[in-house]
Amino acid sequence: MPINHQTKSRKLNRRTFLNQAVSSLLCCSTFAVTAQPLEYKSFGAYPFKLGVASGDPLSDGFVIWTRLAPIPFNDQALPPQPIIVEWEIARDPKMKKVLRRGYSLAEPNFAHSVHTEINGLEPATEYYYRFYCGGEYSPTGRSRTLPLPGTALENLKFAQVCCQSIHDGYFSAYRDICEHDLDFILHLGDYTYNSDYVADMRRIPVSEANSLSDYRALHARYKLDPLLQQAHQHTPWLMVLDDHEVSNDHGGDYSEASLDTETNLQRKIAGYQAYYEHMPMRLRAGPRNGTFRFHQRTVFGDLLQLDLLDFRQYRDNPAC
Repeated sequence: MPINHQTKSRKLNRRTFLNQAVSSLLCCSTFAVTAQPLEYKSFGAYPFKLGVASGDPLSDGFVIWTRLAPIPFNDQALPPQPIIVEWEIARDPKMKKVLRRGYSLAEPNFAHSVHTEINGLEPATEYYYRFYCGGEYSPTGRSRTLPLPGTALENLKFAQVCCQSIHDGYFSAYRDICEHDLDFILHLGDYTYNSDYVADMRRIPVSEANSLSDYRALHARYKLDPLLQQAHQHTPWLMVLDDHEVSNDHGGDYSEASLDTETNLQRKIAGYQAYYEHMPMRLRAGPRNGTFRFHQRTVFGDLLQLDLLDFRQYRDNPAC
């Protein structure tokens, strides 16, 4: 559909978009259209304060992510309706050579986050992307598709990170990571830490995350860090969670904080949902009957097979 990308005034072909969106969402058990989607003219504040991200790359595409959050620590700031978000894929960082464009729905059930799965791209190629909503553009992100499986590769460059406790210091390592031309960033868990501490260098908005609203605020605090935002914007990510995305030593239906199985279960679901809402993950990772699919396999040519394992959701309770 023709769109004038040189102006802030846009007319959406709502009938075409909504028919496609409803058909797509009905095919996926993760999502359901909760109400008539809205086309926002203005949020009154910048809606992309939590930045953008890409992840789970394949040889023909990747996931692009954002979350509409004009008031980051209030997950009820937007109306309980889906919001139409436009996206663009280009070959250049100035977004002049746009190759693909389309629309996604930011669903209220998932904190108005967007997980758009891009496909049909060339393998082993660098791309750029951005979102548009409420009269505002998001920052421009950079991503990269994988080589075709079996392609001969001589080398692969990636950064491995984990345990990024915002209480204990600053994320200066991400500044160095962004100075390298990496194929991907691998995050091995403890993306957030669920509790506040007395001698913190930096504080979080809740003393102890328990509810979905708490975990959303926790993720928003981390995503507001400029260096973490830059790393997400600069390089595609692969990720798997550990325990502190829910609570210390959490696993299965166990938590050291409580022996009540139902309490632990609801806390786990809240922590996992907030994690999914804030990560560039595919729709298949989203909640289904209280479980999430965070494990997966990614293949890089003939050089590397990367198996990301979920050691928390399916862990046996400790013997003692």
